[in-house]
Amino acid sequence: MIRSAAKSIMTTGIGDQKRLWLPPIVAATVIIAIGGWTNRSVEQAVKSNLAGQLNALLKADVAALEYWLKDRRREANAAARIPKIRDAVTALTMTAAEAESTSVTAALLTDPALADLRERMSAFLNSDRTNDFAVVGKDGTILARGEDTAIGDTNIAKPLQPTLEQVFAGNTVVIPPLPSVLPQLDLDGNLRMGVPVMFIASPVRDKGNEVIAVLLMKLDPEREF
Repeated sequence: MIRSAAKSIMTTGIGDQKRLWLPPIVAATVIIAIGGWTNRSVEQAVKSNLAGQLNALLKADVAALEYWLKDRRREANAAARIPKIRDAVTALTMTAAEAESTSVTAALLTDPALADLRERMSAFLNSDRTNDFAVVGKDGTILARGEDTAIGDTNIAKPLQPTLEQVFAGNTVVIPPLPSVLPQLDLDGNLRMGVPVMFIASPVRDKGNEVIAVLLMKLDPEREF
């Protein structure tokens, strides 16, 4: 009888202890589950918000770039239509056509039209937007540049020939960034080849409205953006 009573008391005590521990365990389980759900919800909200901000930033950057390129196209077209610039390019085209193949460079460099063209183009050149220019004839000859290097060369422009054909058809074209084949200043001020460059290419017409050359205006988006 005594053993039975003792056993009953022990069993009841153990049961009471289990009942005492059960609520905290259940509560802890619920809190952990809620915490995990909350953490996932917050993480998803943060990711969604960040994605929205990045998307808005990307759209703003694209819009700014499109506006910048539109402005540069307008500038290139304006330069190519200036009568004095057209006259200088026409003169250089004739000089190249009349010179012997071995003396094209010398003939172009000594043509007064080159100095005149450089002076006219200086109004469009600055360190923040367009910092160099080139004029390419129909046969790919470099008729003019801001510097003497490569003037008279017929090979440098060959990789651009498919794009230049569009310009000779009367279109103004953006030439995407490509590694420079001539030494250029990089962002650190070092002169080297392979620096990314891009151009706006605009048709230059003679007095008969025929496209006789392409005006390339070198852009420097890294310095402006």
